[in-house]
Amino acid sequence: MITDVKPWDENTMFTYIRLLNLTNDHQIINRRRIFSNKRKKYFQNIRHRGDIFLDPDTGIATGKVSQKHIQITELKKLLEDNRKRILLVYQHAARGPFKKRIELIIKRVFQEIPNLYCITYECGAVAMLYFSFHKDRIVAIKKYFDHLLANACTHRVRLWPNFA
Repeated sequence: MITDVKPWDENTMFTYIRLLNLTNDHQIINRRRIFSNKRKKYFQNIRHRGDIFLDPDTGIATGKVSQKHIQITELKKLLEDNRKRILLVYQHAARGPFKKRIELIIKRVFQEIPNLYCITYECGAVAMLYFSFHKDRIVAIKKYFDHLLANACTHRVRLWPNFA
């Protein structure tokens, strides 16, 4: 889902689609201000049954929700629409220690969405959070990271809950 206010040029769009191994019909492009008073309608536009990548401006809300955050209830709805789905969320750092921020996010998500699994890849002030009800899919991502990183950066990868 692309929510940038300014349109992408053709070359940028082609590169993005190619990197994600997608086709044009896999994209929801919203040129209006993200979440501008129509959050429910915004998420109803997601009809795709497979995995989803979300890039909210700031990340997952654990307190006050702004237009720059995604709510945990919205994550829950997307995950429950297809229980085999991987929901990948890009998370920016907030003030304070980033590792603690990730832990708080995961704790809150797990409180509101039981029986969920997660793997995170954390790097500096950003992280990718992979959520699914399907444990085997999360384990497969972990194995892929282990292979890809060749034990060089495995400290950046964490499983939630720690079931490995």
